[in-house]
Amino acid sequence: MPATHRLPSISTDELRRRVELVRARLRTLKAGALVVFGSHNDLAGYLRWLTDCSLFYRRVVIVHSEDLMTVVEHGSAGEYRKLDGQQPGYVGVGEVYNVATFPSVHFTQDYEAKIVAKVLRRQGYRRIAVINGAGMPSGFFNTLDQGGTIEVIDDSEYFDGARALKSAEEQTRIRAAAHLQDEVFAALISQIKVGMRDLDVSALAEYEARRRGGHFGIVLTGSAPQGTPAFIRGDENQGRRIQVGDALSVLIENGSPDGYFVELSRTIVLGCAWPELRESLDEARRLQEFLIGLMHDGASCRGIDRRYRNYAAAEGVAVDRRLYAHGQGYDLVERPLIREDEPMTLACGMCLAVHPPALVGNSFASLCDNVLVTSGRPEPLHRTEKRIFELG
Repeated sequence: MPATHRLPSISTDELRRRVELVRARLRTLKAGALVVFGSHNDLAGYLRWLTDCSLFYRRVVIVHSEDLMTVVEHGSAGEYRKLDGQQPGYVGVGEVYNVATFPSVHFTQDYEAKIVAKVLRRQGYRRIAVINGAGMPSGFFNTLDQGGTIEVIDDSEYFDGARALKSAEEQTRIRAAAHLQDEVFAALISQIKVGMRDLDVSALAEYEARRRGGHFGIVLTGSAPQGTPAFIRGDENQGRRIQVGDALSVLIENGSPDGYFVELSRTIVLGCAWPELRESLDEARRLQEFLIGLMHDGASCRGIDRRYRNYAAAEGVAVDRRLYAHGQGYDLVERPLIREDEPMTLACGMCLAVHPPALVGNSFASLCDNVLVTSGRPEPLHRTEKRIFELG
């Protein structure tokens, strides 16, 4: 694909930095390669982190300790290309194998695995590393040890930590991603009208994001009358028509032109906000501010979770037991998670989404923003006001 066809992408220097980081780690592990598997743009960020190339189907990247990378991807079955590592979308890649695998067709599930096995044998590796081995399809993962002749090391803990630390270039691009979402929300509130369905609002947000180069990710909406919480809902539950006086929650969680995720959420009212809804927003804002105040360099994620739960209990607020704050970058959700099961500590350059829920009576106010961890107070990334937007 000609370079002029591509949306803004990460620099070659940044891609090389990442690959060299991997190779240095492989030398420490005395491993010949790192094998990474993914199948979804929204939650397979390691593959884009290594190659700056989107996933349309499943994809495997092999980072060799002493050679250009190998890619196995969906395409014309049996096709093989030799590259020089300079092509857009394939920076640092020396060879590409194509397979016609479909996740819904059982007899195609080992096609990538057979090629990966062939490459590992060709290179004569005795030890390799993987990321998130437990998340790989069993049929793929079980081929990697070549019948016990190759030692497979899951080095997720190291690489999760390395990827969570955003470089200066990445931080600049993440700020731009947040600015894009601010623009999308501003364009959205100028077009919402009574009588629209929730899905019409989602479609508008997706359109405004796409025309600015945003892609991947999700947009969720949910409307409700006073007396019913306006929780966000998936596509199949966005058929409700918005009426005068309704509250509408909007979550914009799309990727930027260069593939970085952040997320912005606010509540809109088609009329005037009622006191209980304002109380819900005030509570959400207090909870979010308390959490952000804990997010400093060196802070333990478990410690933050413990302090937040104690604070919420003192406030009489229920805590989201799923996920109320987490890392973002090339994935909708990436480490660190602010939870009791997360061993990681925060460090300067990490990007986190912060969205503690607040429900007062039967009113729900949606509030989500991203911050960058610094040596002091975290840097806010979104600029959209933290208020209820009253339309009409």
